[in-house]
Amino acid sequence: MPQRLEAAKTLVTPQEMLTALGTAWTTYLNSQPTEQQLCLLLAQWSFETGWGRYMWNYNIGNVK
Repeated sequence: MPQRLEAAKTLVTPQEMLTALGTAWTTYLNSQPTEQQLCLLLAQWSFETGWGRYMWNYNIGNVK
């Protein structure tokens, strides 16, 4: 049976998230993202997490 994780706030700065998104894009899609693509992803992340202030357990979309 799966175990539940204890909810913990994970603070991430916008710069850290931008770097992580760029790295993930390059790793999984084998191409370099454009500045516009990264900005769109960062904007969605900021909307979902209040610029990283309300992110739980590194869940970038705060999906339960």
